[in-house]
Amino acid sequence: MTTVLTAIALMAASSPALGDITEPMPLCAPDGAWCIAVDTLDGIDKLVVTAGPLEGQTLDIAMPDGIDTPEISVALWDQAIATPSGSLVGITHEARALYSGGTASVTRLSLYAIDTESGISGPLLIVPLTSDIMIRACFGEDDEQRRLGACHDQYIFDATLFALSGAASDAGLPDLGFRTQASAYPRTSLRDLDSSQHPPFDPADLTIAEIGRCSFKRVFSFDTVAGRYKPDSQLPNCSDFTTP
Repeated sequence: MTTVLTAIALMAASSPALGDITEPMPLCAPDGAWCIAVDTLDGIDKLVVTAGPLEGQTLDIAMPDGIDTPEISVALWDQAIATPSGSLVGITHEARALYSGGTASVTRLSLYAIDTESGISGPLLIVPLTSDIMIRACFGEDDEQRRLGACHDQYIFDATLFALSGAASDAGLPDLGFRTQASAYPRTSLRDLDSSQHPPFDPADLTIAEIGRCSFKRVFSFDTVAGRYKPDSQLPNCSDFTTP
């Protein structure tokens, strides 16, 4: 099946002058059917409809599992996917962590539905979106020599979620393609292995390598009974790329 991206264009509402922003900047459908924003009300992050027939409706934003770091940023996804009576919109949670000599940034995407007839609902799907993890691996001259000076392990993950043309559930929600690419440097790095236990590197190891088990494609279809999207086959365990 040919995959076609069927996202709708979004418009950002006019922003005030830098330093004068007092409210979250919404995103709007070009036809004005809806505008949404992320806001914190009574200490709870919410998806808020700020314009259109659903103006004033709110929905609590669910916190994805596995990102319980102290520093988390919540934002609107910069894309939307058209549905027969509205759109699928996204919320991103970026979790950041600091290590001794390293950092981690991991983002998950939660998908919500805006239906101009029934309101907002979700999350319908939660998937890993991006990560960039760098971990210190040298703690002395012996480590530097054994690793040929490559003193950090790096793990990178990027995913794309898009609509598939010509396929939809009984509820009219489109099937979604999900494509990921994971890579590591040095190529033989393993996050669950203590760096001191890793065999000495060869010069050929000092390159970025795609990690096949976490570079994959899936199709998500909406299950009307479960009320959420389900993949055509189980996703692999890629926690070494998707956990801060």
